Amino acid sequence: MLHKYFEITISYWAEDENSTNRRMKKCQNVIACSAVNYTDAEAIATKWGNENIDVEFDISPIKEINISGVHSGKGLWFLCKGLWFETDMRGKVKENKIQYLIQSESSTKASEMMSKILNQDFLSETRVVDIKETKIEEFITC
Repeated sequence: MLHKYFEITISYWAEDENSTNRRMKKCQNVIACSAVNYTDAEAIATKWGNENIDVEFDISPIKEINISGVHSGKGLWFLCKGLWFETDMRGKVKENKIQYLIQSESSTKASEMMSKILNQDFLSETRVVDIKETKIEEFITC
């Protein structure tokens, strides 16, 4: 069965540890996962929330991420966009876009990893065009 990638925000209220008068603050955790559909992604997020959060929580939104793969390591999660070019029989160059979710220590290291991926996967000219840090804290594999 074909899996899709999802980014999920889990929100809850918790006691502010920095407050002297026990104020409550709104907290959010953002996770990502591979799932068959939105219902499956919600079930994965619910399980994660039950294991990691001690209070009631809400799951919203669940957004599908248009990526081709995930490469995990250590550090922050970056959404990396790349281009690869192919020439058709008439000599016309076509630009193709691809995105990966990459966990890395820095945006520079994520860019280097994306370059390696592009050079491995495509025999033509490639280029990394954008690296954005995400709010994702954890990628859950099933």
